[in-house]
Amino acid sequence: MAARLLKLTAALALLTLIWLVALPWAANRPRMAAHLDWLEKEKIDPSAMYYTELEMMQPIFKKMAMERRRSEHR
Repeated sequence: MAARLLKLTAALALLTLIWLVALPWAANRPRMAAHLDWLEKEKIDPSAMYYTELEMMQPIFKKMAMERRRSEHR
């Protein structure tokens, strides 16, 4: 029983470390922070994106940028 409790405690500690330390650190990296800022500016909810959509997102982003540039030049 003590071994199970130790394993559970270790797993919870690891998850806590990832959630409270690793993920905020990664979000503050320049490239990730810029991407998160862009998503917020475009009002895109990243939690609503499916992993199957991610590959298709780059062409969509490029098309959106081209359309924005065209509308700015008019």
